[in-house]
Amino acid sequence: MKFRNHIRLRLFFWTTTLILIFLLGFLSAYNKVFPYRQLRHLIQGGYASRLTYRGDPLLAYRDRDTSGRVRSFPDTSRITGIYLVYGQSNAANSGQIGYAVHHDVFQYFEGVCYRYQDPALGGNGGNGSVWGMVGDRLIDSGVHQQVIFSVAAVGAKTLRELTEGEYHEYFRRCHEGLIRRFGRVDGILFHQGEYNHRKRVGHDDYYSRFELWLQRLRNEGITAPVYLSQTSYCNQGVDYGVDSALLYIQDSLIRSVQGIRRGPNSDRLTAPAFRLPDRCHFSLQGFSAIADLWLPLLRSPSEF
Repeated sequence: MKFRNHIRLRLFFWTTTLILIFLLGFLSAYNKVFPYRQLRHLIQGGYASRLTYRGDPLLAYRDRDTSGRVRSFPDTSRITGIYLVYGQSNAANSGQIGYAVHHDVFQYFEGVCYRYQDPALGGNGGNGSVWGMVGDRLIDSGVHQQVIFSVAAVGAKTLRELTEGEYHEYFRRCHEGLIRRFGRVDGILFHQGEYNHRKRVGHDDYYSRFELWLQRLRNEGITAPVYLSQTSYCNQGVDYGVDSALLYIQDSLIRSVQGIRRGPNSDRLTAPAFRLPDRCHFSLQGFSAIADLWLPLLRSPSEF
C-alpha cells in the first residue's frame, strides 16, 4: 500500500511539474517573458554556429540557423524593392513572433535568398520583426511586386557602436552581397535611438556621428538613401519616457542632410497594446502600426 501511494505521489509530482513547465513555456513564448527568448537564442545560435559557421566573428550572436528555411530565386525582371535593414533591437528580432508573409517577400543572407520568415536571418533576438509586414504592405499597395530584405540589425547597441567596428563591417558585408547579387540597394532602413536614451549615454554627438557615418558610407561607395526612424522610447524597468531632444535631432538630420530620408516616428506608438510587457519591443499590433507608418514613406520618399 505504501509503495502504491509512493508511486502515485511521484506520478502526481512529475505530471504537475510537466504541466507547469508547459504553461511557463507557452506564456513566456507568447509574452516574451524571461527566459524564453534568451534560452531559445542560445540554443539556436550555438547549434547553428557549430554546424555551419565555425566561429565567424561577424555572425556571433546573430540569428543564422537556416535549417527548415525555404530557398528562393526571386525573378528580378519583376518590380523589386531591395532594402538593407540596420539599427538596434526593434529593427532586429526582439518583437512578438507569429506573422507569416502572404506575398513574395524574401530575405538575402550570406549569398542565399530565402522566403522571408522570422526570426530574420542576420539580425539577433530570436523572435519577430516588422519587415515581413512591411514587405507585404509594399506589395499590396502596388509599390513593388516582390521585396527583398537583408537584415544587419543587432540589439542593445548605441549609435557609436553601430557606426564602427564589427557591426559596421557586417552591415557593409550585407550591402556588398546585395550589390553582387542584385546590382543595387533601394534604401537603408535605419532604426536606432532607444539604447542611447535608455542607457543615458546622451545624444550630444548624435547629429555629428550620424553625419560622419553617412560620409563613411559614401566614401565606401554605398550610395543608397538612408531612411532614418525617429525613435527613443524603451522603458525596460525604468520609465524614461520619450526623449524629445533626440527626436528633434533625428528630425533635423532628415531635414538638413542630403541623402537622409524620413522614416517613421515609432515613439508615437507607446500605448500598451503596441508593446510587449517589457515596454520596449513591439507586439504584432505594434508591428502592424509601424508597417502602416513605413508604407507611405517608402512609397513617396521625403526629406521633410
